[in-house]
Amino acid sequence: MESIIPWKEWMELIAPFYIQKERGRKLIPLETMLRMYLMQNWFGLSDEGIEDAIYDSYAMKHFLKIDFSTEQTPDATTLLHFRHLLEKHDIARKIFDDVKQRLDASGLIMHGGTIVDATIIHAPSSTKNATKSRDPEMHSTKKGNQWYFGMKIHSGADAGTGYDYFVYDSDHIEKIRDFAVNTDIQIMVIIIDAFQKKLNLINRDNDKKFGGARPIDLLRETNPIVVIDEPQSTISTESQLEAVRNLNPLCTIRYSATPVRVENKLYKLDAIDSFDKKLVKGIEVDSFAVRDAHNDAYLCLKSVDNRRSPITAQIEIDKKMRSGTVQRKTIKVRQGDDLYEKSGGRDVYTGYIVNDIYCGAGEEYVDFTSRPAVLRLHEAVGQVHADEIK
Repeated sequence: MESIIPWKEWMELIAPFYIQKERGRKLIPLETMLRMYLMQNWFGLSDEGIEDAIYDSYAMKHFLKIDFSTEQTPDATTLLHFRHLLEKHDIARKIFDDVKQRLDASGLIMHGGTIVDATIIHAPSSTKNATKSRDPEMHSTKKGNQWYFGMKIHSGADAGTGYDYFVYDSDHIEKIRDFAVNTDIQIMVIIIDAFQKKLNLINRDNDKKFGGARPIDLLRETNPIVVIDEPQSTISTESQLEAVRNLNPLCTIRYSATPVRVENKLYKLDAIDSFDKKLVKGIEVDSFAVRDAHNDAYLCLKSVDNRRSPITAQIEIDKKMRSGTVQRKTIKVRQGDDLYEKSGGRDVYTGYIVNDIYCGAGEEYVDFTSRPAVLRLHEAVGQVHADEIK
């Protein structure tokens, strides 16, 4: 507090009103009274209480900054008059406003809050299923003194917004009625296993709580907005997709960092965007490789051979296969060969007709009649390098 409080500014607020009178006791230094007043507020003590506490506490004595061998702690009556002085001239409010502005400027003041609640989403603990395993995203979790298998979820709503939420529980299925008829914005958290099967309670007639209707039908009538987290695992089967469609949603929003398929993308936040928006401190790339970069003519001279006539060369190119795919292949060429034909008719090789194959040791090369490119041994033309991507 010694370094945070703007002592000079606050004392300048009080000084014009803290004046020595012609009669009466000598005024106690203003800074001493301000320090005593602040400690009284911090610890919530009465006038007499703070006086006694200062005598008992070394930390308070040190903060008050007086020499107790020659001076005494201001008494309760003196502090009372000082408080009344601050109240009379509205100085206490000015000090409070100054504190508020400083906290706000430092980003330390909270203007609103969120009501947060923790609950459990239950999951089957049995391994008697097709995969002979439990849900890998679920685990044993504790609430109070009771252990559950599932997931602990912390849900919240901004205070004062009117949002309401609940986590679906088949033991309290009547909450679906409130979800359907409430005029406020309602949020229901539910897992796919709770409504995917016909035997789920939400899909069955309910005489007791819904007058014979199915709870799912009430949901369908609301045309809910469905938000799906991690759709690559949540709705990965046709039956799961059908269960979501059966909710009769107004729209379905998928949220995933690793989607299997992308439909009508609304927003993308990749690693680079996150870094640019200062949402992450840095990006670390483990490894990467260049694949399918076939838009330019790629050539690499692998070897030359003049041991027999005619002289030949081995050149690596991107060749179009019968399947229509492009693969990197090594072909044998001689003077006059057309790489357009050798590549399976790829336009990027138009004009690459072999002109000369030179086999001099250390100076091997191949050049072309209509192209300026000169292939040196083991050098590539048209290669996309990983360093360039970096």
